[in-house]
Amino acid sequence: MQELCSFLLKQSRTLKISTLESLIIFVEALKGKIDEGIHREILQNILPYIRDEDFYLAQITLQLLSLLILENTKVIPEYNLALENCIKLAKSPLVQGVLLTRLLEIFENFSKNNLIDILATTDKLNQGDNKNSLNSIAKCISRMVLTTPNEKNRIVFIDLCIQNVKIL
Repeated sequence: MQELCSFLLKQSRTLKISTLESLIIFVEALKGKIDEGIHREILQNILPYIRDEDFYLAQITLQLLSLLILENTKVIPEYNLALENCIKLAKSPLVQGVLLTRLLEIFENFSKNNLIDILATTDKLNQGDNKNSLNSIAKCISRMVLTTPNEKNRIVFIDLCIQNVKIL
């Protein structure tokens, strides 16, 4: 696994894409059989590619991250780092199409598996003033709220939204 992940450190974009696609195949083939050490190693190596510099690379990385979240639904520190990167990516005004779909899947998987605090994540998504990214941010927030298994959090969030609308 270290050998495969080491290809992500190379300068070649094509090699990075091929490596990520190979990791996707690896994770899908070994569903339920990947130990936490390998899981965390993969996460640590893919986190730098969740950014708005190369959307295709980010899209493949998010696909792999989604599979990893479904594979291991325990809270681990790498998920916090992944979430921070996803929040930064969601704030990019250029996110759309398949990349946005992958990003929505990530927020859904985090929420569905209780890996995040939706209220805190929503606050982080709302920080900043880039009006061009409001559509993507709203979609991410709504996906988290709709898919959370915690009914209480859903109700609290909706009540907060209603209060904010009344203030405006």
